Amino acid sequence: MLQQMKELISIITEADVAYYKNDAPIMSDLQYDKYYSELLTLEKESGVILSGSPTQKVSGEILESLAQVSHTKPMLSAAKTKSMSELVTFINGKAAVAMWKLDGLTLVLRYRNGKLAQAITRGAEGRTCPISN
Repeated sequence: MLQQMKELISIITEADVAYYKNDAPIMSDLQYDKYYSELLTLEKESGVILSGSPTQKVSGEILESLAQVSHTKPMLSAAKTKSMSELVTFINGKAAVAMWKLDGLTLVLRYRNGKLAQAITRGAEGRTCPISN
């Protein structure tokens, strides 16, 4: 099981570098999600999380040319689910709209006096990120 986890970590990490740093994906989002889900399952079943596991961080690369800022609260990835019963429980009787997963960039936009002051990405680990002024 540990060897399988190490292999999945290697595959996912390689895919992260290709996607985020090189802008050259080496697999589909569906395949990536399958590997990630498999790693999560192994971690839950074994109770072991190996060092460097992509399940413990937000993937991405920071451009060195941008200034850094710290989030006031961690900006982490949302947990994924494929279970309708989990979605129904989460919604808890409230009105909601569900859609297929779309990839994109998550931003915090800060305005001052009605003008855009900062555009902040999630950044490394969801705690420190580049900003655009």
